[in-house]
Amino acid sequence: DEGKYACKATNASGEAISVADLRIYSNQQQQQQQQQQQQQHGKYEG
Repeated sequence: DEGKYACKATNASGEAISVADLRIYSNQQQQQQQQQQQQQHGKYEG
């Protein structure tokens, strides 16, 4: 899953909005990405 997420907070002093790009990886995807990064940097031992 991925997308832009916004958080809006409002109180008597005013309001604030924060926006972030978020990408969710499954454990398998995360492990594969870490292995690829380690291979590129010569640190993969798996």
